Amino acid sequence: MNPKIKIVISMLIYGSLGLFVTQLAIPTAEIVFVRAALGCLALFLVLLASGKNKEKVPVGSFIVLLILGALIGINWLLLFDAYKYTYVSTATLIYYIQPIFVILLSALFLKEKLTSRKIVGVVFAIVGMILINGIKLGGADPKRGFILSLWAAILYAIIVFINKANKKLAKIDGLVLTDIQMFGAAVVMAIVSNQSGIPLNHLNFKSIKLLEENK
Repeated sequence: MNPKIKIVISMLIYGSLGLFVTQLAIPTAEIVFVRAALGCLALFLVLLASGKNKEKVPVGSFIVLLILGALIGINWLLLFDAYKYTYVSTATLIYYIQPIFVILLSALFLKEKLTSRKIVGVVFAIVGMILINGIKLGGADPKRGFILSLWAAILYAIIVFINKANKKLAKIDGLVLTDIQMFGAAVVMAIVSNQSGIPLNHLNFKSIKLLEENK
């Protein structure tokens, strides 16, 4: 399948996530923990079935992936919290300006050429977001939701940038790489949930099923 088509499909699936998250009457940190844990387990089973679980990952790269996984967990925490304070459509649109930050970071630190095509793409992305979303925000606390969504976008852009800049990570199988990151996210969210005094033993079947369908 064409990589561009894969990206479009993944964005469509990810964009619908907020509709399910808002239905879950459990703390955000707990939602993220279960999502990461289920994703980690599912990917590990796939790795076992394919025999890719035997791939050796350098210690340095493994640590970097764990850190990136932790950042992904925090990223989801920010985004899912944003859903509580503003409209899902608003939070999602703001979150999807992340490619703009990736382009700017790449131009600044990787010295990638900022072509006219990229600049036009950035301008159209910003204008499109304004035209679709307008300037009026809604929800319980629109300003807070906007800020959380924006920070989530910036953080995810940093994660993508690090993955892009670290050439050693490109040599690791995508499934292995993602599984390690999901493990890192699950560990950090378990710690956050524990520090927040949130018990992880009151999840019901409906909540887990919704997360499993959208992990």
